[in-house]
Amino acid sequence: MANRKKVGLWADQTIICAGDISMKYDLNVEGRFYFETELAKVPDGPEREEFKQCWLNYFIVSTELRILVWIYGQLFNTPYIIPEKRYKVT
Repeated sequence: MANRKKVGLWADQTIICAGDISMKYDLNVEGRFYFETELAKVPDGPEREEFKQCWLNYFIVSTELRILVWIYGQLFNTPYIIPEKRYKVT
């Protein structure tokens, strides 16, 4: 359970980091994302390096999630539904 919490915290920090920098420099993250074009808007330095690392981490996390969702569908023959929606009280 502790590792799951760490992964969740890491994912949260990654998304917040990438999102904050994207908003600060008005990066176009809607639709097709041209990484080099948008990265050029972030000045050279530690913030640019942090953005590159956070963006890479974000794609690693989201790719892992898509793969796991696909595996779930193959194993259980049903789409994966996040727990928040699965147990929603109506």
